[in-house]
Amino acid sequence: MFPSSSSLCGRILFATGALGWPLAGSHGHGTFHERVEALTAALREKPDDPGLLFRLATASLEHGEWESALRQLADLDRVAPGVVATDLQRGRALAAGGKFAEARAALDAYLALQPGHALALGARAEVLSELGQPLLAATDLAASIAATARPEPDVFLELAGFLVAAGQSAEAVRALDDGMGKLGAVPALIDRAIELELALGRAAAALARLDVQLAAAPAAQRPALMASRARLLATARRAGEARAAWEALREFLAALPPLDRASHAMLRLAAEAEQALAASTP
Repeated sequence: MFPSSSSLCGRILFATGALGWPLAGSHGHGTFHERVEALTAALREKPDDPGLLFRLATASLEHGEWESALRQLADLDRVAPGVVATDLQRGRALAAGGKFAEARAALDAYLALQPGHALALGARAEVLSELGQPLLAATDLAASIAATARPEPDVFLELAGFLVAAGQSAEAVRALDDGMGKLGAVPALIDRAIELELALGRAAAALARLDVQLAAAPAAQRPALMASRARLLATARRAGEARAAWEALREFLAALPPLDRASHAMLRLAAEAEQALAASTP
C-alpha cells in the first residue's frame, strides 16, 4: 500500500533516490518515441505503477512535450497521491509552457520540502527572472551553484546576467570571479568580466584581466587577444600604448608561417592593425 499523503514523514521523495527513479536529464537508451512506446507497453501491464508514470512524464518533459508531462504527472498524483513529490517536474513543465506564476507556486512547494535542491533552485531562478524579479533569481541561482559540485560556466554567466538586470553590475563581476575561482580561467567568463569592467568605467581592471588571459593563451589565440588589447587601450584613450599594441600585433602576424598568416582571420586582423596604425599619430 502507498503511504498516506497526509503524512510528510511517509512521503517517498524521488529526489532522495529512494526508489531509484531518474530526476531529470537522464535520457536512458533509445529515441524518445522508442522510450515512450516501451513505457506505454509497461504501463499496460502495470497501469498504476508510480515509477513508470514518473519516467513517462520525465521523458515527455525532456522532449519538450510539457502538456503531456502535466497530464502524466496528474495521473501519477491520482493513482499514487503523496508517493512522489511531483512539484519539481510540474514546475518545470509549467515554465516550459510559459505559465510562470503557476510554475513558481509548484517550485515553491517542492523547495519547501527540499530547500537545498540544486535543480529546483535553478529552475525557480529562471522562473523568477521571467517574472521580472532578477534579484530573487540571482539569490536562487547562487544557492543552486553552491549546491552543485562542479557547475558549468554558463550558470555563472546567467547569474551575472540576473545581477546586471537587477542593477548590480559590480556584484556580477564578483560572481564571474567566483566562477573562475571554481573553474579556472574560462575565456567566456573572462570576456564577460571585461565587458562589465568597461561598462563600470574600470578600464584598468579590464586591461589587467585581458593581460592575464593573454599571458596564458596558446599561440593560436594570441592574435585575437592582442587585437582586443589594442582596442581596449584605444577605448581607454591611451593612444601611445594602443599604437604600440597594434605594432606588436603586426610584428606577431608577420612572424607567422605563410599559411597561417594567409588565413582569413589573420588577414582581417592584419588589415585592422594597419588601419588603426594609419589613423594614429606616431
